Amino acid sequence: MENRRSAYRANLSLISILVLFLSLAPSLFLPFCSAEIISLTDNTFDSVREAFNNPSMLILIHNKNNVKPQHLHVLNKISNLRAIEEFNVLSHDQILQDRDIMLVTLDGHSNRMLAARLGVSMSEFPSLILLYGDRIFRYQGTLTSSALMRSYALH
Repeated sequence: MENRRSAYRANLSLISILVLFLSLAPSLFLPFCSAEIISLTDNTFDSVREAFNNPSMLILIHNKNNVKPQHLHVLNKISNLRAIEEFNVLSHDQILQDRDIMLVTLDGHSNRMLAARLGVSMSEFPSLILLYGDRIFRYQGTLTSSALMRSYALH
């Protein structure tokens, strides 16, 4: 009988330690987490905006498969890949997370209706859009630096 009680107390102690650890785990690991970059489509854009109560969004409209009209230069393909790489760096930015700026990518070639709603044509990929409330702002610079993208989102 005594062995059962001591085993029960040992199990209870382990359970309470586990519960304590799990309650502290988010605060211990949160600094090492990165924000998720969400990929939206024509069909999911409005639903996500409503679900998150119209959050501020920094949207990179790119050409996922680098499908370009024939008249566009090879440098556009390189700039598209570079923009995607630099945008991915922003997922680790704590200030953007603290300001609740949602990072979103949009394959403009596959989601032409949404790209057009945001005022971006195929020849303008990649493009960076900031949705702030009901206002749309379009970045006019080059998309070669995550620091420039971050600065744009914060102003």
